[in-house]
Amino acid sequence: MAVAGLTALAFALRLVGLRDSPAGDELIFHWYVDHRSFGSMWDLIVNHEKTPPLGFILGWLTAHLGEAATWMRLPSLIAGTATIPAVALLARRCASPAAGVIAAALAATSPFLLFYGIESRAYGLAACLSCVALVLLLTASNGGSRWHWAGWALAAASSVLSHYTAVFVLIASVIWVFLARAESRRRLLAACAGIALMVAWWIPAFVTQWGHSGSEARRIGNLAPLAISTLSNITTRALVGHPLWSSLQTTPTKAVPGTLALVMIIAGLAIALAAALFDWSRSQSRSLRPRAETMLLIACSLATPVGLVMLSLEPGKTLLLPRNLICSVPPVAALVAVMIARRKLPLLLTSTLLMAGGLLIGSIRELTDYGRPDMRSAAQAINQRWRPGDQILEAIYFNEPPLDQDLLIHLSDQQRASLELSSKVALRPFDGKYPVGTSLFTVAPIYGYTIKALGPQPQQSGRWELVWQQRWPGLPPVVAAEWRLRAQAR
Repeated sequence: MAVAGLTALAFALRLVGLRDSPAGDELIFHWYVDHRSFGSMWDLIVNHEKTPPLGFILGWLTAHLGEAATWMRLPSLIAGTATIPAVALLARRCASPAAGVIAAALAATSPFLLFYGIESRAYGLAACLSCVALVLLLTASNGGSRWHWAGWALAAASSVLSHYTAVFVLIASVIWVFLARAESRRRLLAACAGIALMVAWWIPAFVTQWGHSGSEARRIGNLAPLAISTLSNITTRALVGHPLWSSLQTTPTKAVPGTLALVMIIAGLAIALAAALFDWSRSQSRSLRPRAETMLLIACSLATPVGLVMLSLEPGKTLLLPRNLICSVPPVAALVAVMIARRKLPLLLTSTLLMAGGLLIGSIRELTDYGRPDMRSAAQAINQRWRPGDQILEAIYFNEPPLDQDLLIHLSDQQRASLELSSKVALRPFDGKYPVGTSLFTVAPIYGYTIKALGPQPQQSGRWELVWQQRWPGLPPVVAAEWRLRAQAR
């Protein structure tokens, strides 16, 4: 019942965030799946993407159920919600029912998992499938049937076909079974052969993607070079914060989850660690050797960051983005839960409430103040005021298609025809000749490398009157305004 309630909470949080306007890489995803044939989408994935196809296939299917900007997120919404009971099962199999509830509480309130629980890209899908694979592997290697092994192979292959970084957790879990449960080695190797067969068909496409992935690795390397500070930043964000860092460097860690929430999370973890050290000091054996299942969680928690560091050793190229750590986040939640669940009930409740409460505060802050740029609301507000003949000028903060469609996808056909981008025309539309009473709408994300507030230049201010303005919070916040041509300007 507790896990069901926490799953419902996670679903409700994701429903609130589902109305976020697509932004960043989601605009590329939208471009792939909206009004495009499956074959056309497939060619784009192979020749332009750096990720496997499963998320695109599912997103293409659901995008045809309704408005693509919302329905393309359905696979991530389902996977993000399903991650909560999957994490609970993982912690339960590794320790106890109490650990399962604690792990579910941490996963359900995580701002990081919330963000990717509504992101159309396949990060949330990969994390869910990777966690499900761990649960099935624990069952299969502990005397499970051939169906458990088949289920593990299918879930593991699907996770890798969702995102390549899932392979790190897969490798760590295979090594663990080989070492910790020697009696299962024969079945393990047979299931691994099945995984190889299920992903082999994608290898030629992977080779093509690898061939054109160097430019992105260099771009990430410029933004997030391999360094201790980079590792600290991406790890902190993946565990307790907001993922947007290297490409939009706008969210300090203290903003999400916030200073108070961060103190709560640290305090909850410190209480659990102090209690663990106290129990160890009073133990007669004082053994530091963890259980085999705990070793699995430790290995899977470390596997992704270690793997990303190894792939980032080439000078000038890295893969060190918070989102690439996502497959290790569920094992971390389970590991922390296992540690807390071994404490006495008052300490257990205190640690859990502090950590989950801090994470929940972060999730609420993410939804209310640090969401994606709210171009949907800006377009809806303009639609209520726009008349044929009016123009729209957007201060675009991305510089190439399809990343310049953040407002465009929410406009009507007539409004799309009237849209111009400040990156191409600057403020020249204010110099244009229009009938008296014509409105020029401006939409500007307020961010460091775009125009902070669009409006006529001083020499034009006498021609235009500001009649309406509205602001929506987000990363970055969005400001829309209506400038109307004065009567004396004829």
